[in-house]
Amino acid sequence: MTANEDSTSTSDHHGVLQAILSLGFLPWFFLLLVIVGEIFVSYVSLTMGLVFHGFLVFLLVIVAAMVYTKNPLLSNLLAVLILAPIIRVLSLSTPLWPFTETLYWLFVISFPLLAATFATMSVQRLKREDVGLVLGDKRKLWIQVLVVLVGAPLGVVEFLILAPDPWIPAITLQNVMMGVVIIFVGTGLAEELIFRGVMQHSSERVMSEKWALVFVALVFTALHISFLSLTDLGFVFFVAILFGITVQKTGTIVGVIGAHTLLNSMLYLVMPFFF
Repeated sequence: MTANEDSTSTSDHHGVLQAILSLGFLPWFFLLLVIVGEIFVSYVSLTMGLVFHGFLVFLLVIVAAMVYTKNPLLSNLLAVLILAPIIRVLSLSTPLWPFTETLYWLFVISFPLLAATFATMSVQRLKREDVGLVLGDKRKLWIQVLVVLVGAPLGVVEFLILAPDPWIPAITLQNVMMGVVIIFVGTGLAEELIFRGVMQHSSERVMSEKWALVFVALVFTALHISFLSLTDLGFVFFVAILFGITVQKTGTIVGVIGAHTLLNSMLYLVMPFFF
């Protein structure tokens, strides 16, 4: 090895050391742990998955507090990332009985999830504009309408992948309307506020927009591992990227809230009665 090669090697090692010390690897490390937790839930044991995600919540709280003085923005992102394992803890620890139907159960667990999200926003002093909870340019509302309508074909595609059972006993106007409202609160509003709103905003303050987009999409996709479909994981990742880009371009999550609501409404309320 020449002196120049030795100098280059030392520089490389120094660069790696600096990267580690910058703690930029932490979000990706915890993303990996979320994936591990979902693998436990899906393929090993629901109990083990619940325990693992519960431990992950605790670990994220501790690490977020530890890195706050060194990197407050990273600390905020880790605090937001807590919402991912909280989703799974709530879904596994809240019994389906006495709600008997998935829709009622979803409605119940959406409230503590939204409370945790708004509490996070309050602690981090995030405004509605920061997380895209605004209409945006009123002259371009037609764009949001088009974004919402995209949810319908996406819902058809995901039904062809998963073919789930319906969430309502019969396709009546009352059942569909009630179902749409619950899906809006439990998935459209809650999930989009968490992922494309709070988490994407926090990620973009720590990494580039491109990597923030990928990071949030991977976290969102990881929570669909329990569907046990590799095809659906690819589809969910595509939708997450599409929704993320939409929010980055428009500055609002209103359109994707509507699209997510329409997607799941087609998937669980409409399509099962026609196929």
